[in-house]
Amino acid sequence: MKTKQKQFLFAIVVGLLAVGATKLYVNSVREQYKPKQFIHIVRTKKPIQAGTALLRKHVEKVKVPKQYTPLVAIRVSELDSYLGQPVAVDIPSGDYILETYFEEQRLVGATLSDQVTGDNMRAITMPVDQTNSLSSSLVSGDRLDILFTFTVPQSGEQMTIVLLQNVQVISTGSYSASAQELGRRGGRNGNFNSVT
Repeated sequence: MKTKQKQFLFAIVVGLLAVGATKLYVNSVREQYKPKQFIHIVRTKKPIQAGTALLRKHVEKVKVPKQYTPLVAIRVSELDSYLGQPVAVDIPSGDYILETYFEEQRLVGATLSDQVTGDNMRAITMPVDQTNSLSSSLVSGDRLDILFTFTVPQSGEQMTIVLLQNVQVISTGSYSASAQELGRRGGRNGNFNSVT
């Protein structure tokens, strides 16, 4: 075999090896950046104008890679907390809905009924003590889960169930819009015995 033919075959083999090595490298990089976790968040079906109350018909669920999702994107599980609230900015069609798109709800002079917005929303005032008020550290705007512990009549065993999840604290102690806006926790010394 002539020297030129050998050199040509050698060049082809080296070229094939280079292509194979490049393909392996590209595949490894692609695998490294391939999403491994997905979450369900909400985005708009059509444009929403600023001042419009968010309704379920405005949004759709979308599955996106967790690593590429904005930290303030609203998850499907959190959507009920935002329904009925007015958006503060224009939101284009297909845009993820972010927590920062909503107006501040605790306005000075706002009545309790102004803060309970959306269909089928209700305010409930519950008595609390130092233990279940987290040592009076709850403030307006906090979100919490409400659990109910009871004794099963037939067995006498105690059981705890989740009654409500991710509900917003509107007021602590006696309701005062200005006190809530200033972050006061209720009562002259910061203590309170009820949470709305």
